[in-house]
Amino acid sequence: MKRFTQALVIGSAVALSLGLAGCTKSEPETPQVKLSVSEAAAQYLDAVCPVNSAWDAADSEIDRLRIAVARGEGVVDTRLYADAISQVGEVSGKAATQLTSADVVWPAAAGPLVVKVASSLKADAKTAPTAAKLEAEQAVNYEWPGATQAGTAAAAVREALGLPDDAVAACDARAEQIAEERAAEKAEQAKQAEQADSAGTGAPAEKNEDKSK
Repeated sequence: MKRFTQALVIGSAVALSLGLAGCTKSEPETPQVKLSVSEAAAQYLDAVCPVNSAWDAADSEIDRLRIAVARGEGVVDTRLYADAISQVGEVSGKAATQLTSADVVWPAAAGPLVVKVASSLKADAKTAPTAAKLEAEQAVNYEWPGATQAGTAAAAVREALGLPDDAVAACDARAEQIAEERAAEKAEQAKQAEQADSAGTGAPAEKNEDKSK
């Protein structure tokens, strides 16, 4: 099976609410958020990095099957492979949904490219259930549909959003950024809790002092 790992971020379509005759009240439209390039890059990676991780796991299982087939091991257990490919399908579908959300507007240069990536992800989600049922020898020789086009589209999105050419490097950098943000958030929460605790313990002390006078 051949598939290019991809760091895939969205071209969204504007959803228009049409007023129908006889309607007395229309639902308020949710305002769209126009993403900056840096915001779009982060949102794109948040969507597609789990897909890349799922493909890494699937590739490892395919390599295991390839070795088993080369050794002529006969009937090869493909259950772990099937689980890995099923996970690829699941996260690909989720990423496609995230990338096509009507709640955001992607930068003009990236929008159409993200649409292509989302389309390839949707196709992958549909292909995965069938691919997961393949026997070992079929799996190692399987040509994943649209792999080359998907890799090209993903590379174009990364370029449009100023991300590293290397998808792994881009996802690693995003993971570090998220870890730093969470650490800073926890530190701020701890600081606020400490301040609240100090204020709470300080009040009774003043009351006791007043009573002693």
